Amino acid sequence: MSQSIDTIVAYLEVLHANRHLIAAAYCQGGVALEDENQRRIRQLMQHRVLVPYFQEDFRISPTLGRHLDEVFQRQRSYAVGAN
Repeated sequence: MSQSIDTIVAYLEVLHANRHLIAAAYCQGGVALEDENQRRIRQLMQHRVLVPYFQEDFRISPTLGRHLDEVFQRQRSYAVGAN
């Protein structure tokens, strides 16, 4: 059981370390491969967070995109209900 917990923690650390790139890809509909983000994009591709879209453009995976849509739709609903 410890190994599976460690694996999950390692995955969450990758997400946290790349949170700005993930947020940009989600909000802007994708990110372009550049010299300064090449290593991070490759790492996120290995973890199935980003998927290739065009030649040097990458998008959030559909599964993660749906999850983020659901989370932020709930937040919007709560904000509207609080007004």
